[in-house]
Order: sequence, then structure tokens, then C-alpha cells
Amino acid sequence: MKRILVILLITALVAVLCAYVSKDEDAVEITNTTSAADPDMAANNVSTPYTVTFGAYGQDNDLTNGSEPIEWIVLDTNGKGELLLISKYGLDAVPYNRAHIDRTWEKSTIRTWLNRDFYNAAFSADDQERILTTHVTADKNPSYDTDPGKDTEDKVFLLSITEARRYFSSDNAGIGNTG
Repeated sequence: MKRILVILLITALVAVLCAYVSKDEDAVEITNTTSAADPDMAANNVSTPYTVTFGAYGQDNDLTNGSEPIEWIVLDTNGKGELLLISKYGLDAVPYNRAHIDRTWEKSTIRTWLNRDFYNAAFSADDQERILTTHVTADKNPSYDTDPGKDTEDKVFLLSITEARRYFSSDNAGIGNTG
């Protein structure tokens, strides 16, 4: 069974998911292609950027109609038949930490929410079997001298500052759109 590595990026407190998924059509549904002329996509290892659907989460503020499929944009490939995805639209608004105190990733509110509440709400049991547990390194912030905390093992997590800078050439690269 193919596995998926799920990563999360928060921009302006709007959850934008990332995931490594198999190119296997049974794992994800390819929904359309996008223009390779997009400089943010062309700068990565994606020769033909496209979108896929995987999982479902309420995105229209209408609880009566259930969850909507999550649409993802392919950011990168890792050479193992897996694709790095980021959700096309912002999925939720969750603070990094609810208490206004310094918190490392390992003890943050968002980490707990992502790996319990969101994970269980957005992914079926079959989807969850495809999601890899990932070793998340506690990298130092390149701009501030803050304690990075300890490495963690997570199903869902945030991109590091370095990863966000690698995949997006500017602060206005389309992340955090709410549809």
C-alpha cells in the first residue's frame, strides 16, 4: 500500500496542508493540470504541475452539507513515486498556540490539533493508512535566536521556514487563499 507524508503550513493562521502522496491513481484523484509557466512551480522539481484530491474537510462554513474534498497542488516529487502537495485553499484558522506564552513545536496547540483533531476529521481510515509518521527536526529559526525545542514524530506538521522559502519565491506566492 502506498503511503503519504502529510505536512502542514500555516500562513496568517490559515491552515494550508502539504503531503507526500503516491502517484498511484488509487491513492489520489488527479483533477486537472496547471500551467508550468508558474515560476513558483517551475522552480521546483515539478515538470508538469497539477492538482489532486485527497481527504475531505469542511471548507464552505456550511456544516449541513458535510465535508468537501481537499484539493492539492503538487509542489515537488521525491523520486520515490511520491508527490509533495499543498492544499490549494486555506482549510482552517488555528493559532500556533492558544496560550500567549513562548512555545516550541513539540508543545504547541497546533501540533496537537493537527495530529489528533484535524487528522481524524480530514482523513478516512484508508487515507490514514497511507500517511507516514515523519521525523520532524527542530531546526533553529534563521532570523531569531529562539529555542527550537526537540525533534518530534508526527503524522501532520508545519513546513519549516527553510522549506517554505525553498518552495515559495515570495510572501505572495498564493499561500493562504481561502477560495
